[in-house]
Formats: sequence, C-alpha cells, structure tokens
Amino acid sequence: MRDPLDHLAKVVDGSDEMVLFKLGMYMTYLLNSPEQISRVLHENPEGYDRSAFLTELLPLIGNGLLSSDDLAWVKQRQMLKSAFVPEGDEALAAVVHSELGDAIEKLKGRSQSGTIDLEPDLKKLCLNILRRSMFSPDAPLEEDEVIDSLDVILQHASIRGQMIRFAGAPWKRLGITQSDLPRGVAAALKEINVFIYDLIDGCISGSYAPGRILNLLTSGIQTGDIDRRQVRDDIATFLFAGFDTIAEMVTWSLHLLAVNPTIQDRLRQEIDTQDVMTSDWNVLPSLEGDLLQNVLFETLRLYPPAWAMYRRPKEDDIIGGELVGKGTCVMISPYTLHRNSTFWKNPDVFDPDRYKNRLETVSYIPFGFGRHTCIGRRSAVLQGRLILAELIRTFNIAVDHSPTPKLNPGIIIQSAKKLRCRLSLIEN
Repeated sequence: MRDPLDHLAKVVDGSDEMVLFKLGMYMTYLLNSPEQISRVLHENPEGYDRSAFLTELLPLIGNGLLSSDDLAWVKQRQMLKSAFVPEGDEALAAVVHSELGDAIEKLKGRSQSGTIDLEPDLKKLCLNILRRSMFSPDAPLEEDEVIDSLDVILQHASIRGQMIRFAGAPWKRLGITQSDLPRGVAAALKEINVFIYDLIDGCISGSYAPGRILNLLTSGIQTGDIDRRQVRDDIATFLFAGFDTIAEMVTWSLHLLAVNPTIQDRLRQEIDTQDVMTSDWNVLPSLEGDLLQNVLFETLRLYPPAWAMYRRPKEDDIIGGELVGKGTCVMISPYTLHRNSTFWKNPDVFDPDRYKNRLETVSYIPFGFGRHTCIGRRSAVLQGRLILAELIRTFNIAVDHSPTPKLNPGIIIQSAKKLRCRLSLIEN
C-alpha cells in the first residue's frame, strides 16, 4: 500500500516465475513472463472476466469497451474501429496542429514566469484534440470542470483507494461489492454525464457536427443497433482512456528528455530535418523506427499509463504449468514487466536506442496485448509524435525536480509531486 510499484518491481526482478500474494480477500497471481501473459491475453482471453475488478470504475465507464462481455465487445469494436484507421491521420493531424498552436503560445507566455507544471496544459490540449476530432468540434467544453471531475472519480477508483477502504472494512470483497459513491464522487460523475449527454443530444439533433466516434455511435442509434445509454458508456470510456493517457505519455517524455539533455539535442536535430507524419513510424517498436518514435516507446516502457490490469478466471486454468483457480485474481503489470532485468538490459535506464536491435515481444505491452489491445493506440502514437516534436522544436526543456520522482500509482501513473520544468525558447 505504501509503494506498490517499487515493491512489486523488486519482487519480480530477475525472475520469470509467477508471484502469489493476497489482494484484499483474493489470492492474486502476478504474471511475470511473456508466456504467462500470452496465455491470458492472447490464447484464452474468453476464459477471463475483465470487469470483475473494475467495479469502482463502472459508474464512469459502464458497459463500454473496457468492461463489456465478449459478445458486446465484438459488436462495439467492429462498430468503432473505422474511427482509428490510417486514412484518418491527416484529419487528426490538422486538429492537433490547430490546438497545439494555441497551446504553445500560452506556454511561451508562461515560460517567462519561471518553472511551470506542464501536465495541466497537456491535459487540456489532449482533451480538446479528443473533443474536436472524435466527439464534436462544435460542442462547448469546460476543460477544468471535466478534468477535475475525472480526477476525482479516478482517484476514488484507484487500487490505492480501494485498499484504503478495504483496510477500514476488511470483511468486504475487494473489487466486487460496490458501496454507495461518496458525495464528491457522485457530484463529479454528474458533471461528466451532463457533458456527455449534451454531446450526444447535440449531435443527434444536428446542433453539433459529430466527430469520428460520435458519428459512428449516433448512426448506430438511428439504425437501432445501440441505445443512448450504450453511446454514453462508449463516450465515457474514451473520455477516461483517450486523452489523459496521451498527456501523461508526453509529460513523462519531456521529463526524460530534460534529464537526458544529450538525447534531447539529438532529437531536436533529427526532427528539424524530417516530416514527422511521413517518416518511418509504427504503433509498436520496430527496427526501422526513428528517434522520435523510440523516445515515445521508451517512455511508455518506463511509465506505462496503465500500470496494472486484472482478470478473473471463469474456470480453472493452467498458466505456466501452474493451476490458477476459478474466481481468483490474475494481475498483469506492464510496469513490473518492463523493468524486469530478465527481459530488459539495464531496465531502469532511459535508452531509446535499445529498439534498434530489438524485435517486438510480449515483454512490451503498454497498449495491452491480444484481442483487447487498445483500439486507439495509433491515434495516441500519432498525437504523441506531433505534440512532442513541436514542443522540442520550440523549447529547450530543463527540470527543477528530482530526476527520479516518486510515483503515484493511481489508475494512470503520475508523479506524486508536480513535475516542474524550465522552458527556454529555441533561437531560430
């Protein structure tokens, strides 16, 4: 409870064996090898319940892509996949550049006042990109209210929050019995619902032009394939997973470049001579990838936004030669896997060049693995490339904080304290 990330990383380092411990009332199997993880996420995904340990998050995401059962998930994924195809890259890039221009002008002004915390600016930037490209370019948005409300809900739903509540009532079944929402969490959820239903109703009535996701979902309402509540759940799921994770990826990338100025200078020189849209890049590391891509992927290795995922076996299963019983908890942690010296040389070192000689394996899973791999990973990587490149072209980034900040293991990995940076304009 005090420091789960550091503790679990030390427990599993140097080994590929499964680790068994107790989480609340559940015997929990922490998987610690690509073969074990592949069994659950790729070979037998239908044998595991994804929603059992999302109970505290369900008031927000409902029956969206992260929590729906197999039959509903297939239908949802099929309906939404065309929103994330390569043919939409140019339109997404246009939105990113439009929003990024405004954001950089604000940062130029703020950079004169000393050190600044970039995370709030990046969250607002990525939320507006999501709204304009995927929800609606016309819908009004109170950025601070939406971001603050989501933060309240996610803090309540975090594993740390659940463990603290469990410590006060150990007879309750962690992750299964949902207590009434605290007043502040209920109020935050109401704010989110007001925003989402305004989006839906505005697009249905024609008051707002729909973005790529809402266009698909509102068409589904008109054809009778889905109802308004399902659209709400899908939008809430993308609101939860579709901007905060990208903002954190860029925030941690800037931190790592700031504490590694030689790599920052190399990256600036490279992007000054390339078009980041057309140069070699992929949604996962590849031997031909450029430095910009590898900086992002190395950031996701060290600071994967979703540091843990959980499954409950529907029946007894054999994982890595071990019997895993029905109804237990299976935990997969990208954070511990990515820092295990069994699979990574010098795992705590920021080394974007490591991917030049490394083929992709299941030891790298920042977007998940198997059939439930993140549907929006292409959009996330493209946004990360465009935002990071423009920031590095514009500013030199230095830090005014520890090079190894303490982490806050919420649902999304963040720094426990603000990451304060010093920005200085690059002279052209």
